[in-house]
Amino acid sequence: MSAADSARAETDQWAFIADLAQLLTQGDDVVPTELTITGFDPSQDLDRRIRPWSHPLPDHSLASLARFAAGLAQAEADAWEGDDRSVATRALEDRRFLLGDRIVHWTVPWLVSLGVAEPASGPETLAVVERLLDFGDQHRPAPALTGSEGLFPPGCDSIGEIPSRLDVTTFANGWLFANPRSEVGPEPFTAAAALWTELADSHPGTAQLWQDMATRAETALLFFGS
Repeated sequence: MSAADSARAETDQWAFIADLAQLLTQGDDVVPTELTITGFDPSQDLDRRIRPWSHPLPDHSLASLARFAAGLAQAEADAWEGDDRSVATRALEDRRFLLGDRIVHWTVPWLVSLGVAEPASGPETLAVVERLLDFGDQHRPAPALTGSEGLFPPGCDSIGEIPSRLDVTTFANGWLFANPRSEVGPEPFTAAAALWTELADSHPGTAQLWQDMATRAETALLFFGS
């Protein structure tokens, strides 16, 4: 498969993700974004990323970000076919960093939590998660590091700021639920640590993210004396 054909195929996959993400959030009062899930506001960074491509973002939802990624893949395919290597490689690089910096680290935990909390959405959430993880293995935005000292600011890991206390109202401690519906005990953290470890082992392109999520969940267990 040529580089242009590969990019065009990725365009279709990103469009598929956007459509399913739109379906999953229909009727939501608040559409999940990086800000609502992690507390980090990506506005300035996303504004910087979209400026060279003149691609307006109606919001920062997964659906909108996936459509932007689809546009970058389309731009790459067109550039390869037009023999414009500079634009093609820039579109590929921008898509890789968009995936690693602004999409996969919060969308996968959110989708996993959604699938656990609302089993009826399971097939759709699983389909999106699988494609995002496949993209991660293809583009390798966050492979496992042999050592992280000096790569992240103090008190941070590949996900962001490490929480200093147990907070079960967010995914920051590696838990499977963004909005807990029952009394909190160690079981969800144990299950989460096992899940993130499994993802780290099976998806090397984003392994560092899931290793850090597993570490957060394991650290949270200490609050329960485990």
